[in-house]
Amino acid sequence: MLASRATLDYTLCVRSVTSRVLFVAALGLAACAGQRAHVVDPAASNAQSATDASARAADAGRGDARSDAAQDAQTVIVAAPPARPKGTLRFEVRDRATLRPIAAHVAVRGVEGTPDPDLGPRHRADGALQSRIAATGQGVMELAAGVYRVTFDHGLEWSIFTARIEVTAERETVITAAIERVLAMDDWTSCDLHVHAERSFDSRVSIVDRVASLASVGVEFATPTEHNVVGDYSEGVRALPEAARSGRGAGLAWVSAVEVTTDRAEFPIGHFNVFPYRADPRREHGGPPNFLASPTEIFRQARANTRDAIIQVNHPRMEPNIGYFTRSLVDTHTNSSTSPRYDHSYTAIEVFNGFYLGVPAEVDRVMRDWLALLSTGARYVGTANSDSHQIAYEAAGYPRTYVLTPCAGDVSAPTDVVLRSLRAGHAFGTSGPMLFVTSGAAGPGDTVRLARGSSRATVRVIVRAAPWVDVDIVELYRDTELVATVAVPPSTEVERVDAEVPIEAVRDRHAIVAIARGDRSLGDVLPRLEAKPFAFTNPLWIVRR
Repeated sequence: MLASRATLDYTLCVRSVTSRVLFVAALGLAACAGQRAHVVDPAASNAQSATDASARAADAGRGDARSDAAQDAQTVIVAAPPARPKGTLRFEVRDRATLRPIAAHVAVRGVEGTPDPDLGPRHRADGALQSRIAATGQGVMELAAGVYRVTFDHGLEWSIFTARIEVTAERETVITAAIERVLAMDDWTSCDLHVHAERSFDSRVSIVDRVASLASVGVEFATPTEHNVVGDYSEGVRALPEAARSGRGAGLAWVSAVEVTTDRAEFPIGHFNVFPYRADPRREHGGPPNFLASPTEIFRQARANTRDAIIQVNHPRMEPNIGYFTRSLVDTHTNSSTSPRYDHSYTAIEVFNGFYLGVPAEVDRVMRDWLALLSTGARYVGTANSDSHQIAYEAAGYPRTYVLTPCAGDVSAPTDVVLRSLRAGHAFGTSGPMLFVTSGAAGPGDTVRLARGSSRATVRVIVRAAPWVDVDIVELYRDTELVATVAVPPSTEVERVDAEVPIEAVRDRHAIVAIARGDRSLGDVLPRLEAKPFAFTNPLWIVRR
């Protein structure tokens, strides 16, 4: 998906004799520093002329909008906040079990009147607004004097370390953080199947920084899905420091991939990830499928390159013209369309896209589409992916897809094992909770055949989560119908709920999907996103004889 998010660096107060109040983000100083200016009118008054004048002044690199705003304001006073003295924060993050340094994501927020820091541009791992990727497990930050809340995390299977610190110019502030793996997910591989870096036209994240951002939050398998360019992470994996290679292997496994992006077509139809996809060094950009072609032709070219390629429909309802379901006019209750542009032969659907971490209504919208398609008997795999184009506010690995790889144990699963299990639907998507559904020995992607004459299946629901992840409820869907809920008691224990739920089969075939939700924000780890925990399983299929 295409990325563009404005950020508010700091605020200048502009007052005029006409009593208008405009808040201009980084009007003059940010322009001189090459930062983006953003204007907000909190009073919603008739101040468009002054706003336009301020924007023009910022674009021209001038800090004084008085000449252009003179028609509406006789006087404009621009007052910058006084500069704060600088101090230093030195930190180290260690694995509590081994005492070795471990790679981590660091989030820094100002508290008690201290403004949020600006650690650097959004695409830099060594400092991006309020985030930093510490691939070596240690580092030094320069911060304005003040009080901060600092959080260190290594992904969903680990505890977090949060501290209130005071930074002064007189002395260095030092933190040694210890985190531990609290969830044993040895039979699962943590995946992000939609990620961007500098080979995409709308990302400036280097390959080295992108791989570091994934490994630092515990992602073990990823697909470099660049826009109409076949992606490659070999440079980034080679550069990973030892602290980012801890755990089960070399730090990050990957296969070459591409996001076929049809924005420049006569009729843009959507975005499609294809993986694995073999790069052709003789062709421009590695020879991706023709992004000007129809979906049918794109899918044909993808499979001509790799016969069993996974074709994933990305953000299927995203506006304005990149949502395949919306553009192709599909009726998800019949898996058909009056438009010849709809081709149903894709493999997977990105149900949970990271741009909607804080917009649960959009996730639920695509979830309804997916459940409707499953009710037709279509076996599309549901995935959850970050779609990260930046380092700040688009965190790699949030959300992610866990794929069942029971042979993994203490070593990383081979990529062919991950892909084979994903194609079979042995997976769940999450931004926090670990959600498992089984019936007997069967799990997501498997089929349970009821005994002849029987119409009831017993489904076991298990929820586990790190102490910092809230889970309140589990919902069980039979096709599109909510048939049961399981309350999850408040807790910071890893084991949250283990319950058995009877499900009646009223047709010959059903898709059973579980959804877990939490109400408390993940804000310590994901600054400013207002993201709440969410997880879903792929379907457990129930067949009545």
